[in-house]
Amino acid sequence: MKKTKTIKGPTFKTLGHNYHLVLEILEFHAIKFVWEPYDTYKFEKNKRGNFLDLFGVFGLGVGRRAMFLFRNCRFIVRSSLLKEIQLPKCFRSLWVVDCPNFEGKTVQPNMEYYEVQGCPEFEGKTEQPNMKRSNVWDCPKFEGKTVQPNMESYEVGDCPKFEGETEQPNMEHYEVDGCPKFEGKTVQPNMKRYKVVNCPKFEGKTVQPNMKRCIVYECPKFEGKTVQPNMERCKVYECPEFEGKTVQPNMERYEVCFCPKFEGETVQPNMKRYKVWCCPKFEGKTVQPNMEHYEVDDCPNFEGKTVQPNMERCKIYDCPNFEGKTVQPNMERYKVRGCPEFEGKTEQPNMERYKVRGCPEFEGKTEQPNMERYEVWHCPKFEGKTEQPNMERYEVWCCQKFEGKTVQPNMEYYEVWVCPKFEGKTVQPNMKRCIVQMCSKFIGYTVPDPNKIEYNIAGCPLSQIYKIQK
Repeated sequence: MKKTKTIKGPTFKTLGHNYHLVLEILEFHAIKFVWEPYDTYKFEKNKRGNFLDLFGVFGLGVGRRAMFLFRNCRFIVRSSLLKEIQLPKCFRSLWVVDCPNFEGKTVQPNMEYYEVQGCPEFEGKTEQPNMKRSNVWDCPKFEGKTVQPNMESYEVGDCPKFEGETEQPNMEHYEVDGCPKFEGKTVQPNMKRYKVVNCPKFEGKTVQPNMKRCIVYECPKFEGKTVQPNMERCKVYECPEFEGKTVQPNMERYEVCFCPKFEGETVQPNMKRYKVWCCPKFEGKTVQPNMEHYEVDDCPNFEGKTVQPNMERCKIYDCPNFEGKTVQPNMERYKVRGCPEFEGKTEQPNMERYKVRGCPEFEGKTEQPNMERYEVWHCPKFEGKTEQPNMERYEVWCCQKFEGKTVQPNMEYYEVWVCPKFEGKTVQPNMKRCIVQMCSKFIGYTVPDPNKIEYNIAGCPLSQIYKIQK
């Protein structure tokens, strides 16, 4: 007697605005699909082997509303025996997961999204005429030699036979991850976004004429010496041979991380955002004329003595030789963290936001004339005795010497955490909101009108609010 697997459904999983219809078929010889209150539909094993034909289901007793929902569904199927599947016209997406016998030779005329994962028999040799997006992961027989004429997005991961030698004429997004044979020598004429991860043979020597974004991770042979004429964004992570000496004429965003040979001595004429992490040879001595956003993290030779004329935002993290003595004339936002030599004695004339964290030599005695927002964290020498005339928001965290006795005339927001000497006896005339947490000596504020100030005080056993006596 034949075994029968009965499926009650469809089962919807809501992710954001998308509906996912999940049909899990663990084993079957004949299948019954039950959709209450409608009838039961039966699919038996036919000449094509274990073949699931869903055309007859969703055309009977469904209604227009359900048909509209199915257009936005992703049909997910898992089966230990399934070889082929035929989608109904109302579906546009198919996801086949962990089906060891699935071959995918059936043409899906209306399918736009196709994902195949963990299917060792899948070769992907069938042309899907309307497919726009394809993801193939962990399919050892997949070679990707078939042209998909309308495919716009293509992702391939952990496919050892994939070489990427086939031109995909309309592909705009291309991602290759963990494919040891991939070299990337084929020109993809319409590709705009390119991501290559953990491909040991990838060198990146081919010009991609329309590429605008490029991401390269963990590719030991990538040197980045080829000019990409239209590239606007570039990220290079963990590429030991990358030196970054090539001028990319239209590049606006540039990120380099964990590249031991990168020195950053090349001028990138149109670069606006620049991020360098964990590059021991980077010194930052080159002027980048149009750079607006600058971030340097864990670069031991970076000193920051070069004036960057158009820089508006600057973040310097964990750079032991950074002193911050150079005036940056147009800098508006400034963050410094974990820099033991930073003292903060230089006036930055246009700085509006200032954050200093974990800098043991920072005292904060310099007036910053245009600063509106000020945050100081874990700076043991900071006392806060300097008046900042335009400061509106003030946060002090874990500063042992901070007493808060200085009047800040325009301060509206005040936040103090774990400052053992802070008592709060000083009148702040324009304060509207106050947060004090875990300050053991905090007694309470003297204010003109307690009812006009929003308080959040906790962990302060002596705290009270006092109104000024007229």
